[in-house]
Amino acid sequence: MENEIVVELFEIIDESNQYLMKELKVSYLNALFMTSRNILEDSCLQEVSKDTEKVLLSLNKKIQEFEFTKEDIRRTLLVAVLKGYKTDKISNSEITPDTINLLVGYLVNHLYKDKKKLAILDPVVGTANLLTSVCNNLDSKEFDLVGIDSNLDNIQVARIFADLQDYSVDFILEDAVKSNITGFDLIIGDLPLYIYDDEYFPHVIVDKMINKVVKGGYLIFVIPNDFFEIEGKYKDLIKDKAYLQGIIKLPDNLFVESKLGKSILILRKKDEDIDNVNEFLLVDLPNINDQEKFRNSIKKIDYWFKKEIS
Repeated sequence: MENEIVVELFEIIDESNQYLMKELKVSYLNALFMTSRNILEDSCLQEVSKDTEKVLLSLNKKIQEFEFTKEDIRRTLLVAVLKGYKTDKISNSEITPDTINLLVGYLVNHLYKDKKKLAILDPVVGTANLLTSVCNNLDSKEFDLVGIDSNLDNIQVARIFADLQDYSVDFILEDAVKSNITGFDLIIGDLPLYIYDDEYFPHVIVDKMINKVVKGGYLIFVIPNDFFEIEGKYKDLIKDKAYLQGIIKLPDNLFVESKLGKSILILRKKDEDIDNVNEFLLVDLPNINDQEKFRNSIKKIDYWFKKEIS
């Protein structure tokens, strides 16, 4: 049933996008942005012909008749954005796969199960797919959300994701390494791989983000598998400022090539009143299609949380 809702919602949004593209000669992603504003305002905000306006208003009405969750609309938008990237010939590397989103949300749920309000930062927010997916999978919490990205197109898409899921997010267009904001309970991010001022960017951004989380706060990053193999001055700084608590290697079949594989890194900012875990969590997740092995890996993670994070 959930998949049917996503398909039907996408077909309506896609039809609206096609009308806007044809009449206003805009890209698919620009049309998607316009469609999202029309849905939020329950109106047609563009100067179009009366016939097109009538169709767009009718499509808005169809959407209003649906009963859907935030997760339904996020999945719908994900499909729409992926089509937009393909149509507009843009790389979709800014979108974190849903399997990874769910795993990060699962970890956050364990770490903050008793906290009712969370201040969360994603310093490489991209389309906000990871940020909103994690929030959708947390149990009845209030959020103060901030997303940083240096790409304006990403910020515009991220606003669509946040607004249509009714999340209030402060999106900041800047270089996250140079950002001055601080005081977060949790920092998450899917780290891109490139060189920043002659340094390995994943090292640089993790080091800078440790300064922005509260003492005892957690940082959960999706990192390239070579994160600890690459040398650099920031790697030792990370170990000085935060406890390394766990690494979960993601299944190779999630990635086009095994050399592009990633892991999930769990860090906790050091505090004089907090000791590190007794046992480091190290899990190599099998192919998700091997359900028995995958379930056993999840049980291992559950047991670790029960024993180490209470």
